[in-house]
Amino acid sequence: MIGMMGMMAAAAAAAAGSGADFEFKIETTGADETFTLPLGTSDTYTFDFVVDWGDGNSSTITAYDDADKTHTYAVAGEYSVGITGTCEVFAFNNGGDKTKITELTECRKDVGFKLFNFYGCSNLASIGASFAGKLSAVTTFLYCFKSCTSLTTIPSGLFDNNTSVTAFRYCFQSCTSLTTIPSGLFDNNTSVTSFISCFQSCTSLTTIPSGLFDNNTSVTTFYKCFRDCTSLTTIPSGLFDNNTSVTSFSSCFRNCTSLTTIPSGLFDNNTSVTTFYQCFSSCTSLTTIPSGLFDNNTSVTTFYQCFYSCTSLTTIPSGLFDNNTSVTTFLYCFYGCTGINTDLPANLILYNIAAEDYREMFKNCSSMTGDGTAFVDKAEDHETTYGLTLTHDGCFEGCTSLPDIGDVPADWK
Repeated sequence: MIGMMGMMAAAAAAAAGSGADFEFKIETTGADETFTLPLGTSDTYTFDFVVDWGDGNSSTITAYDDADKTHTYAVAGEYSVGITGTCEVFAFNNGGDKTKITELTECRKDVGFKLFNFYGCSNLASIGASFAGKLSAVTTFLYCFKSCTSLTTIPSGLFDNNTSVTAFRYCFQSCTSLTTIPSGLFDNNTSVTSFISCFQSCTSLTTIPSGLFDNNTSVTTFYKCFRDCTSLTTIPSGLFDNNTSVTSFSSCFRNCTSLTTIPSGLFDNNTSVTTFYQCFSSCTSLTTIPSGLFDNNTSVTTFYQCFYSCTSLTTIPSGLFDNNTSVTTFLYCFYGCTGINTDLPANLILYNIAAEDYREMFKNCSSMTGDGTAFVDKAEDHETTYGLTLTHDGCFEGCTSLPDIGDVPADWK
C-alpha cells in the first residue's frame, strides 16, 4: 500500500503546477512531513496567490503569516509546487525548509518578487531558463544563492531586468558545484557598486568569461570576489578594464590554487585602487608576475600578503613597485615564496619612499639569491631621507640562499 501511495504521489507531482506562474520542486523524506513557503516576516509586502501543492491540494495565501503557507504531505516523495498570483517575497535566507527545495522549474510570469533568496538551499540543483528577466522587482541579490552547493549552472540573462540593483555581495558564494558563469550575466546591471565575495569558494569554477564586468562601470570593490576558487586556472585579459572606480582588489584571487598566470595589464585601468591586500595570496600554482603589473596603480598604499605563499613563483620582476610611491607596507608580501630562485631585484624598492613596514617580507624565500644588504641600505636611506620609522623584523628570516645573508643586519632577519 505504501508503495502504491508513493507512485500516486509521484504522478501528482509530475502533473501539479502545470501552467502556474512560478513552479518549483521539493522533496520530502518521511510521512506527514510539512513544507512551509518562505514568505518572510513582514506585513509590508503583498501576497495574493493560489498555491498548488502538487498532491491534489491547493490553498489561497493573502499574508506572510497565513496559516495555509504550511502544508503537510502524507507520503514522502518529490512534489511540483505551483504559485499563481502575486508573491513579493520568496526568501529562505538560510532558514526554514531550505534543504527541501530541489529545483526552480518554471517562471512563466513575473509574480512581483522583491525579495528572492535561496541562501542555504543545498539541494537546489537547477534554475530554469525561463527565470531570465522575470526578477525585475528584486531590489537586492545579497546572499541570493549562497551555499547552494548542488547548483551547477546559472541561466543566461537571469539578471537582465535588474538595472537598479547595486550589489551582488555573496550572491553565489560557496556554490561548490558551479562550473561556469554565463557570458554577459551582469551586462544590464549598470548600477552595481559591489561584487564582494560574489563567487567566493566556487571550488568547481574553472573559467571566468571575458567581459564579465564590462558594463559595471560603477563598481568600487572586488573584495574576495573569486577567493578560494581552487579550480580557476586563468584570468581573462582585460577583465577589469572598464571598472575604473575600483578601490580594492583585496583577497580577490586569494587561494586560487590552480591559477598559473596573471594577464599582463590586468590592473592598468584601475588607477583608483588603494589596496592589493592578499590579492594573490596562496596562489600556489602561480609561476610568474608580469612586468609592469602595478605600473598604473599609483594610489596603492598596501601590498600586505599580496603574493604570500605563492610557492611556485620563481622570479620577482625588476621595477615591479616603481610607480607605487604611496605604499606604506610590504608586510608578508612574498612570505613563503619558496620557489623564487633568482636574484632579488637590486632596485625593487628604489621609489617606495613612504614604505615603513617590511616585516617578514621575504621570510622563508629559501631559494632566493642576490644582494640583501643593498635592499636594507636602500630602505634605511629612505628612513633617514624621508623621516620614516621602519619595522622590519624577520624580513629575510629563512632566506638561506642569499649569499650575503651573514652580512644582513640581525634585526632584519
